Amino acid sequence: MVNSQFLLIDEEFQSTFEEAQKHGDIAGASRVFGLGVWGALGTIEKKKIGGQGKWTTKLGNFINKLYPVARLSLEILQAVGDV
Repeated sequence: MVNSQFLLIDEEFQSTFEEAQKHGDIAGASRVFGLGVWGALGTIEKKKIGGQGKWTTKLGNFINKLYPVARLSLEILQAVGDV
């Protein structure tokens, strides 16, 4: 039962990541990704997987701040690789 709940959440994160990749600019992609992450974390809290939900808030903040940096780093690496 718990494993199936985590698989559903994994699918939400995957669809959020795919939706964010469709945006050309980093700011727009970050916004879309952040909203998707918060939606997925809200699902966790609703299903009471997260206990009190404190760790989900920390995780959401971390991922939301990490995504633009990771995307920019990957774009730079891709540009370097194309040279």
